Amino acid sequence: MSNWKARYDTHKADVDTIMGRELGWWGRKKAAKDPNNLTAQRKAAILKAEAASSLYQPQNIIGTTSAIGQKPTVYYRSNSGTFGHITQEHKIPENVGREKPGKHPLYTAANTGKGGTLEEKIGSKVIHTSRNQFQPFDPMASNASEILTAHMKNPALKQVSNPDIHKKVLKRLKKGYYG
Repeated sequence: MSNWKARYDTHKADVDTIMGRELGWWGRKKAAKDPNNLTAQRKAAILKAEAASSLYQPQNIIGTTSAIGQKPTVYYRSNSGTFGHITQEHKIPENVGREKPGKHPLYTAANTGKGGTLEEKIGSKVIHTSRNQFQPFDPMASNASEILTAHMKNPALKQVSNPDIHKKVLKRLKKGYYG
C-alpha cells in the first residue's frame, strides 16, 4: 500500500471536501519529509474518499429515483454493506455529486416516505428522504447508459458534505434563494 501522502494526492478533492480545507503549508512540509506524517483526521478522510471511489462503480448500482425529464439520482450498495447515492440534478447546486459513503448493518432503503417516496433508514431513523420513488435498476431501461455512467460524470463528493458549506446552504434555503 502506498504512503498516506500519495493516497491523499490521489483523492485530494474529496479529502479536502470532507475536511473542509486543503492540506496546509505546514502539513505539506511535514509530508514532504515523511509521507506518512498526516493527521489522524486527514487519514480518516482519505479512507472515506477511498471508500467512495470503491463504492461508486456500476456493479454496485441498486436503483434510481427521478422525476420525469430529470437526471436520475443513482443509489449504490456494495457487497460489504457500504451504501450511498449520486445526485445528478438538484435545485441546490451544492447538493449535486456523490454522497459520503455510509456503512451500517441496519441500513434499509424502501418507498415508505410521504406519497411512496424513498426513505433511507438506519434502524428506524430516517437518514435521507428522496423527492421521488425508488426504482430498482434495470440494465435494459432506456436510460441505463446514463445510470451506468453517473460515477464518471459526477466524480466529486457533494459540497454539502462539508459542514461549513452545509450551514451556508441552510441559510440560503431559509432566505428563499433556491426557489
